[in-house]
Amino acid sequence: MEDHQKQEALKAQDEMMEIADRLFQEGKSEAEVRKFLSEYLDQKRAEVQKNKG
Repeated sequence: MEDHQKQEALKAQDEMMEIADRLFQEGKSEAEVRKFLSEYLDQKRAEVQKNKG
């Protein structure tokens, strides 16, 4: 993996941790947080595919 990809992956990981922390603070269950993060990742993948093609 090149450096740019590593930086983007770390940035995405940080974003997801911040989202998870916020959701837990709002009183969401682990299942709700997992579902939200799964949907978030699906959305990000779709954006990447759209930008590539």
